Amino acid sequence: MDSQFRKARVRLFVTYDDGLLYLDLVRAINQGAREIMGELATIQTTGLVELWLRTIDAMLISTYRSYTIALAVIAPLMILLIGSVRLGLLSLIPNLAPIIMGMAVMAGMGIHFDMFTMMIGTITIGIAVDDTIHFMHGFRRRYRAIGDATMAVRDTLLTTGRALLVTSLVLCAGFAVQMFGDMQSTRNVGMITAVTIMAALLADIVLSPALVTLATRRGYRI
Repeated sequence: MDSQFRKARVRLFVTYDDGLLYLDLVRAINQGAREIMGELATIQTTGLVELWLRTIDAMLISTYRSYTIALAVIAPLMILLIGSVRLGLLSLIPNLAPIIMGMAVMAGMGIHFDMFTMMIGTITIGIAVDDTIHFMHGFRRRYRAIGDATMAVRDTLLTTGRALLVTSLVLCAGFAVQMFGDMQSTRNVGMITAVTIMAALLADIVLSPALVTLATRRGYRI
């Protein structure tokens, strides 16, 4: 308390844990303090825990906005670059699959979503979009030349697919090196990013061919 008895500070020490777990605690403290003090005083929570909560809240909001904006921008660009509305929309599925796979691995291994791991999604989207554009563009070119979806997929995988395999392996090896670092956050980023890159490759050589083949069998013009 200050010498004028105008301000008082109450310090509460808590254990280090996931920042989201403190959300209910801070709310309970604010509500209880206001019920006790009423209009006699203004209550303000500060400290590291409050900073964590504000940071996490801003991080989640910014991540949601970033992914939403990215999808809104990527969709028309994919349609424009590939030259087909249906292929452009179908290409969004293998682009989102690696991110979902990465989050599933994080949840299964108990890895928290923090300021380090939140970058994995943006990295994966950039790599997945690049690979998908190459595959879809190659497939469309071969399909229009020979008119057979199965053969077009085969030719695309034998040409463009080889390049996708090599580049994905190189990127996986580069990020996997981080797994030998001393910081846990660095190891998590390296491991999850490598997993999502491989998931992006599998989506482009397994999921994308299945989608385009199914689309052509149903008579959609590509």
